[in-house]
Amino acid sequence: MIMKSDSVISFTDFANHYNGFISDYQDCFFPEPAEFMEYLSNCNGKVVVIGSRPGQGKTGLMLSLIKDYPEIPVLVFSLELSSTQLIRMFLGVTGEIYASPSLKQHIEHRLQDDRHLIDARRNISICDKKKVPFETFQSIVGRQQFEKPVKVVFIDYYQLLEDATPDLLSKLKKCAELYHVTIVILSQLKREIDENPLETPTIDSFSGLNNPDNIDEAYYLFKPDRYGIIQDDKGNCLENLVMISGLKGKFKENKLIFQINKENGAFGKAEVLNIMNIPRNFTAPNGP
Repeated sequence: MIMKSDSVISFTDFANHYNGFISDYQDCFFPEPAEFMEYLSNCNGKVVVIGSRPGQGKTGLMLSLIKDYPEIPVLVFSLELSSTQLIRMFLGVTGEIYASPSLKQHIEHRLQDDRHLIDARRNISICDKKKVPFETFQSIVGRQQFEKPVKVVFIDYYQLLEDATPDLLSKLKKCAELYHVTIVILSQLKREIDENPLETPTIDSFSGLNNPDNIDEAYYLFKPDRYGIIQDDKGNCLENLVMISGLKGKFKENKLIFQINKENGAFGKAEVLNIMNIPRNFTAPNGP
């Protein structure tokens, strides 16, 4: 007879629970942030939108993707946070000490075209000008590609661009194709999402982005515990998880699930056993 405790369960119980979990989450992936970043970096010429309500972790996702694949050069249009604020947030995500001796140099280093270099070895540049019109955006991307080409351009976030209208999407699409970059747009979603947060929205819920013809990939980022949802109906733990639902593109009707480090907001690989609330030590069944 196998005795159960809080830390030991039978192999049979584990297998049954695991099989149920796989059935319920068969359309989900549990990647490393670096895997998703690598995928995005190979979407040359595409416009990718990641949308959520405020406080769900859009900026944290962006910084985690950059952190986990430092070899990929990026340009960030930080339209809400200053370069100083974004750098401090980035150092928090990476676990580096805020008072790093080189931090002041990073913050004070400015290029003539208002891009700010975080760290040469990480290949990150920031533009933190407010209300950037498209002509300025395209000019900065063009100069960046001439001087030190990047593979991904992040916009954090779309509604803060000066001319953020559906017509702007076609211009961004042409810019991505012209300069052979992936443009990743972080976007706010309409407030109506809060009424039914568990429902996956449509692209029409992306404020100012309801022209899907010029969007190659679209994702909905959702942090269940921000709405007080810490378990699903099978008892699986949703605390400190982020679910990114594919609305258009390769991962349409799939979910990417990441774990969030509650200490610094960094995204990481979600561990299936943690979600299942199953202890890692379990016994094998008795022999015949």
